[in-house]
Amino acid sequence: MDGSGLTDNAFYNTSRTITINFTDSNDIINALLYVNGSAVNSTSGTGPLTLTYALSADGSYNYYADVTDVAGNNNSTSVIAITIDTAAPSVVDNSPISPGYYNTTQNIDVSFSDA
Repeated sequence: MDGSGLTDNAFYNTSRTITINFTDSNDIINALLYVNGSAVNSTSGTGPLTLTYALSADGSYNYYADVTDVAGNNNSTSVIAITIDTAAPSVVDNSPISPGYYNTTQNIDVSFSDA
C-alpha cells in the first residue's frame, strides 16, 4: 500500500483527495479506506487497486487504509490526521476613531478571528 502524499498533522487551505494504491501478488479480498472511524470506500479484485475519497468540507480528518489478501494476510497504513481550513481569518477594526489628525493619544482596538 502507498498513500496519498498528505502529510500527517498538516493543515490544507483547499480540498484534498485521499488516494491509496494497493498491490499484492495474489487477489485482494478486501481493501477499505476509513475516514474518522467509518469505512468510506472499498474494493476487491486483482491488484493493483486504488481507493480515493474527496475531503472538501472544512474540518479535522483521520484516515487509514486496511487490506486483506486471499491468503488472509492483512496490512494497514498508519493513521494520518489532517485539517482542511478554507476560511480566511477576519479582522475587525473596533475603534470609533474617525479618519483625521489628532493631537492626543488615540487607542486602537482591533480583533482577529479564525473560524
